Amino acid sequence: FIWSESGWAGGVYQWETLEDAKAFYSGAWLQGIIERYGMRPDIEFYEVFALTDTTRGTVELFKEPVPQASAT
Repeated sequence: FIWSESGWAGGVYQWETLEDAKAFYSGAWLQGIIERYGMRPDIEFYEVFALTDTTRGTVELFKEPVPQASAT
C-alpha cells in the first residue's frame, strides 16, 4: 500500500501476466471501487525487470520484455 501527503493512495501489486492484472482490475473489483469512492481509479501497468531482496543480498533479473505492436 502506498500513500502520499498530497492525498493519493494506492497499491503496488505483481502479477504473472498483464492479462491476469487487467482481468482483476475490471468487473466486480472496479465496480466496488466506483461505489466506495465515487470515481474510477487511475491504473497504470509497469513491466518488472528485476527484483531486489536486500535481506538476502540478491537481484533477480528477468528477460527483456518484447515490445508489443500498437493496434491501429
